[in-house]
Amino acid sequence: MKFLKLLTVLLLIMSLAVSAVSAQKTEPTPAVESEGEGITLPILLDGDTYSGAFDGFVTGQLLGFNGSAGDQVTISMVQTDDGSTLDPLIVLLGQAGEVLAYDDDSGSVSLSSLIEDFELPYDGSYYIVATTFTNLNTEEELFDPHAYDISLSGNTEPTGLEGYEENTVFFLRGELPVGNTSDGELITSEPVYFITFEGTEGQSLDLTLTSADFDPLLYVFDPSGARISLNDDADGLDSAISGLELQQSGTYLLFVTSYGYNHASDGDFDAEGIFTLSILES
Repeated sequence: MKFLKLLTVLLLIMSLAVSAVSAQKTEPTPAVESEGEGITLPILLDGDTYSGAFDGFVTGQLLGFNGSAGDQVTISMVQTDDGSTLDPLIVLLGQAGEVLAYDDDSGSVSLSSLIEDFELPYDGSYYIVATTFTNLNTEEELFDPHAYDISLSGNTEPTGLEGYEENTVFFLRGELPVGNTSDGELITSEPVYFITFEGTEGQSLDLTLTSADFDPLLYVFDPSGARISLNDDADGLDSAISGLELQQSGTYLLFVTSYGYNHASDGDFDAEGIFTLSILES
C-alpha cells in the first residue's frame, strides 16, 4: 500500500485589476506559486491512504486529488482506533465548489464512510472534506485524539489538461486580504465558495459572514488543510469567528457556504444569493 506525502499546492491564480479586494472567482491558469508561505494539502494519488487524527477543535481535514473525466473513483474514511466512537463523514467537491457526492455511514465498518465508483465529470482537481457527522455544520470539541484513514482509488492523471502537474491541485477562488470586506455570490450549482487570504503566525482575526439570502456557514482551513474553526449561527443566522489566533504563516482557505450545503447532491439544496465577508484584525 502506498502512503501519502504532504505535497505543496501551487495555487492557480490570475492577475486581478488593481483593486485590493476581490471575492470574485478567478479562472484557472497555468500554475504559478502563490505569494507568502503558500498552502500545502495532502494530495492523493491512485491507491494512496492518508492517516490522520482529529483532536480538540480540529475536526476536519481537506485533501485534494486530480482525476480524468470518466474515472470511477472510490473514497473511504474509516476510524482506526479500537473502540472508536468517531462517526466519519466525507464530502466530494469539484474545483469550482460543486458538491458532487457525500456519505456518512455506507462503509463496511460501522459508522465509516464510503463513496463508491463515483464517475468524475471532468479532467481536473477535486477535493475531499473529511469530518464527522456531528462536526459537519457545528463545532464540537473532541477531548481525545480520534484516528482515521482516508483512501482513494480509481483516479488517473489528466494528461491532456493544460498546466497539469502531478503534485499540484487547483481551484477557482476569490482573494480577500486581511483588513478588508467584500461581497460575493453563491449559486446553487456551486454552493461552496473558496476564498483565500495570507495570514501571519500570531495574528488574531475576527471573521464575519452575513447574508440576507441564505443561512451562512464559514469554514477556516490552515495552510496544511486542517479545519481550525467553523461557525454557523454566532449572530442570528449569520456567522462570526472572533479572536482566531493563527498558529502559522501561509495561505489560509475559507469555505463560504450555507448550513445545508451537504445536501446538494440530493437535489434539495436551494441556497443562493449575495454574501458579505469581512476579515479584520482583532
